[in-house]
Amino acid sequence: MVMEKLAKMHASTVVLEEKNPGMFDHFNQGIFNRTATAFLEFFLMHLDIFIEEVSTWDDYKQYAAKLKKVRNDLNERASQVYDPSKEFMNVLIHGDLWTNNIMFTFDEKNRPTDLLFVDLQFSTWTSPVVDILYFAHNSLKEELRQGNIPELIQYYHTHLTTLLKKMNSKKKIPTLREMHVMVLEKEFMAFLAGVMMQPIMLVEDSTNADMDTMISDSEASMQFKRNLYRNPKTKTALKFLLPYLDQRGIKLFRKYRMPVDIKTVACADSDIPNWLNQPFFENILRKRKKENEIFVDSLQLEFVGGKGENYASTLYRGQFTSTLNRNQRRYSLIVKTTYEDNQLANDILSEYNIFKQEMEMYDQVLPEYHRLLRSIGDYSQISPKSIFCDYQNSIIVFEDLSIKGFQMADRKVRLDREHAELVLMKLAKLHAASVVVDANATYNVKKYKTGMFNRKTSGVSSFFLTNLDALINCISKWKGYEYYVAKLEKMRLGFEEKARELYDPKEDVLNVLIHGDLWTNNVMFKYNNQQRPIDVQIVDYQFMCWAPATVDLYYFFHTSLTEELRQTAIDELVQFYHHHLSETLQKLGLSHKTPTLHAFQISMLKGQFAAFIYGLLSQPIMLIDGAAATEADFNAIIGLDSRSLQFKENVYKNEKVHCAIRHLLPQLDRKGLLDC
Repeated sequence: MVMEKLAKMHASTVVLEEKNPGMFDHFNQGIFNRTATAFLEFFLMHLDIFIEEVSTWDDYKQYAAKLKKVRNDLNERASQVYDPSKEFMNVLIHGDLWTNNIMFTFDEKNRPTDLLFVDLQFSTWTSPVVDILYFAHNSLKEELRQGNIPELIQYYHTHLTTLLKKMNSKKKIPTLREMHVMVLEKEFMAFLAGVMMQPIMLVEDSTNADMDTMISDSEASMQFKRNLYRNPKTKTALKFLLPYLDQRGIKLFRKYRMPVDIKTVACADSDIPNWLNQPFFENILRKRKKENEIFVDSLQLEFVGGKGENYASTLYRGQFTSTLNRNQRRYSLIVKTTYEDNQLANDILSEYNIFKQEMEMYDQVLPEYHRLLRSIGDYSQISPKSIFCDYQNSIIVFEDLSIKGFQMADRKVRLDREHAELVLMKLAKLHAASVVVDANATYNVKKYKTGMFNRKTSGVSSFFLTNLDALINCISKWKGYEYYVAKLEKMRLGFEEKARELYDPKEDVLNVLIHGDLWTNNVMFKYNNQQRPIDVQIVDYQFMCWAPATVDLYYFFHTSLTEELRQTAIDELVQFYHHHLSETLQKLGLSHKTPTLHAFQISMLKGQFAAFIYGLLSQPIMLIDGAAATEADFNAIIGLDSRSLQFKENVYKNEKVHCAIRHLLPQLDRKGLLDC
């Protein structure tokens, strides 16, 4: 009800300003501003008391030092919240919208029927989200504040849009997605309202809560302020809010599964390519060792991975003994090649030039990354070492990571926090190194432009569109999902362009050479004796391209995390990645290339359509099990025939997939990501 009335108030001011330009120019002083600072000492005094109290809370003491840094430029940062938006629509806000400044009428069952706003002393011309954040962090019940703010924003946006259209406003109305970007840009208001103001509004005994007590520095006044922050309701709210704001990058202020063996299948002679033989491995070793008298014997070959594990190539393991001057050595190597007898696969994948790109990555780019990391004393290995690249025949030979104890995790179980953090740490190094290589012009990493979605090819579009059709068909059978069916059917028409936009490099975000296909089966973990992961290497660089770093993060989060992590920990994991990215770039001498965490979170929000693509169109394939897994080959996944379409219908019968759909669809809808 408050959001609906607020939308009416805001929409009216937009139209009035259109008719009378400059009408609200003199409304330029919110509670925080750069000219009138009468309230500043009041807020600083409260912040000092809060810092003192936080220092006594177990597990929260680390925030005290960061809060002290916030104190140093509190007024400027708070004033920036009230600055009118240069990019999006502005309105005349209420400016002090909380419970005591709203009066309700109630029916006989004590249900609210109407309301009026009162006390408009701090109205100012700025972004509408300032009012929304102020109200949300001063007046909502804690459970609503923690879980329902996106829903309230969507509700407000619906009414604002309807009203402005009815009023024939010519102003550009922000999309729901843009509204969420506005919220993140102004989210320091959550700190101001939730930390600085709400404790006063939750005071239990208001006997002494007068202005003199609020602004005085007497001992009685200081004790009153301490008691504000000792209120159990206040402590509960703040113990949620501090980590939340930290993870969102509002410049305040940072847990663990069993591996499975990579499947191997013995090769029948008829399955082995003619060229994959003893002379093949002898030639590799002779070139690498510069010795013509190396001989290979006792060769054993096997497939690596079964159906549902590798979709764009074929992997073999070759184990053999080499002999040089009577000295013997045992080898185990991985050979990666194209689908030799699958014309559909080769036709589609050749559009992306994936094999040449991957060979260049292993042969030229990754060695440069490792050289850069070694220059700062970092000897960690991002990926397996390449032994041999045959550009003419699209063959790569790698070291076998299983010899070093690396194993693949179970794609169906997905990754917990400990696994995820290891991946993000390596990914941050991968991304940082690409930024440095680009800045130093040691290699043209920007030449890679054919990611999964791009402006040149559309070979995999059928995969995503037929999966979208299968998703629509799936939820059309669910009661109450007609609303989403209609939205998805409409969105399908512009799906490819929205997907391509995600991959377009942008001036205002961090662009890197992304991995492009970062999911559980493309990372390998090493475990200690307690079966806890201690290292990870990233493999399979076929879809790498120069694009926003956020693409890799969304791909990884929405294909590979456990459902619990995906629903609760993405902000925290983004912060973890950002910390390691910043640290690596700083060591490499390019700290100025690192966006702030807040700016990076904004870029995450702008690229959130990727969550729809990878969470609802890619992950279902990656979670296949049982009978569906036996049908999981390239043709079933990418094709358009009846077998392929039936395969996808079966994929969307998985209960794990249903769980993801029921969580993600409403969440993405509230962010405006299902709108055309």
